[in-house]
Amino acid sequence: MARANVRRPKPLNEAAWLSFWARVLRETVSVLVQIERDRSDIRRDTLAGAGRSAEVADQSASSEWWRYYEMPEWRHFLLAAFHMGLLPDIARASALSVMKMDLTRYLFGTLAERDIEPRSPSRALGSAWSLGNSVRAWVICGRTLNELVAAAANDDDTLRLAIRIDPTALYCSPIRRRFLRAVAGYDGKFLASIGEALRDPKPLQSEQYPELQACLYLLHRARQLDVLNEARAARLFLEDLADLKLYQGDRRSLTRYVQRFREKLATEKR
Repeated sequence: MARANVRRPKPLNEAAWLSFWARVLRETVSVLVQIERDRSDIRRDTLAGAGRSAEVADQSASSEWWRYYEMPEWRHFLLAAFHMGLLPDIARASALSVMKMDLTRYLFGTLAERDIEPRSPSRALGSAWSLGNSVRAWVICGRTLNELVAAAANDDDTLRLAIRIDPTALYCSPIRRRFLRAVAGYDGKFLASIGEALRDPKPLQSEQYPELQACLYLLHRARQLDVLNEARAARLFLEDLADLKLYQGDRRSLTRYVQRFREKLATEKR
């Protein structure tokens, strides 16, 4: 009897996988750390209309990065990777060609071809800000800004949390509709709570390794956490990204940390 012709998956290209994820995680951690470091400076400089932070804000605002919070997470991550120059040119060219096909709406919704052009500094800054804040939200409360915005239409507590993490979430459709209903209905209590949320941004929780958590989260959402074995974790976090000091323990304790992270994810799914 002839054997069935079963297509076997291609073996994992170890070097390429490590190289790609080292770049992605390094960029993401850099954005996350910078967001935490500059949140007060950005607010101060922007209000004053001067300073480096105000210039960065002016440049990135034109990208309207809040739009990415309304997308599925995988689409947000893909577009941010293009804008930030993390994907090779051949992949970028392939995506651009796909944009011209009938699959455009399926893959990228209503985005135009210009939306995945990575060479615009303002779009790169906006993408970095949106991706960093979405990951930051997960570190704080276990849900990305994409998830918070999706749930905000029916949950005012979630709505306020999203705004505390990134005030531009006010522009997202579910939150904007709720805000307009409150204005039309003279809901002073709700409007006052929005003001409080804007005045009181949410800081990172006192997790010992928040940036490492963010990295593991990204790998999880990209469906790569299952292939992060002990050797790859040690190579990524203790060697390739060692200068970022994401984890201060040894290989064995890192393995236990990753395992606890997996167990926490499994518990949350139940």
